[in-house]
Amino acid sequence: MNQFKSYYWTPQGLETKSLRRACQQFFSSSSTREQKLDSFKRLLESDSVIAQGIAFDQFFYVESLTRFGSSNPYWQYSEQLLRKAREQLKNPPVTVDKSKEKAIVGANHASALGVLAHLGQERDISLIEPILRSACDSSVLDMGFGAAEQCLRDTENPYPEIIAALSQIIFAEERDLDIRAAAIRAFSGYMVPEVEEVLVKATKQCPLPVSAHAAWLLSARNFQKHLALLEEISKAWPDDAMYPASEICELIKSSYQSQT
Repeated sequence: MNQFKSYYWTPQGLETKSLRRACQQFFSSSSTREQKLDSFKRLLESDSVIAQGIAFDQFFYVESLTRFGSSNPYWQYSEQLLRKAREQLKNPPVTVDKSKEKAIVGANHASALGVLAHLGQERDISLIEPILRSACDSSVLDMGFGAAEQCLRDTENPYPEIIAALSQIIFAEERDLDIRAAAIRAFSGYMVPEVEEVLVKATKQCPLPVSAHAAWLLSARNFQKHLALLEEISKAWPDDAMYPASEICELIKSSYQSQT
């Protein structure tokens, strides 16, 4: 099995011998935990976009594995990760050409947003919003949605700029439907009335799967309040509609069974 190194960056592109040695030590099977942590810190704290990107991606990847019960040793560098990620998001987008794959436009932003997807704070919303408006690359946008979800979660403060930026993507008919649906998830934990208005509009006006994802968030917010709308829109969905449309249909069915 190939060892994961980075989503976007290759160690061969590192600019100095010192960084290449640090990277080699980081990925060496013979390195101790302490050596790996030291190498991670050296990559993270360097001025190299590539080295930082590898560190950012490693943090994101290892954090994604914690759902299986493992721990992420790089959390101890959370302050450094946040600081470097914030700095990187203020820089112009860097394009990475990968052989046999489409170039990643804004790979530095994608890697940095991956950090904010787990460590981001409310103050970082102002960094995410302009990137969501300007990015065209699906990798950058997907990481941006995750970062926005993290930073908007549980806040009751209104942020009309990022609501507008996400809405622009959600209702852009020329965009890929999966991208539009993924943008919905940024609102998962953001309970302000302005977002509920966007979700109602998306449920009524957008095609599947966008409408289903918007409807799913409405059902989680207040199922009874939006039951009539959910019933109406679900009648237009095909019988074999996939998640979350299928789950909404089951919720509606269950609600009537519980009343009998």
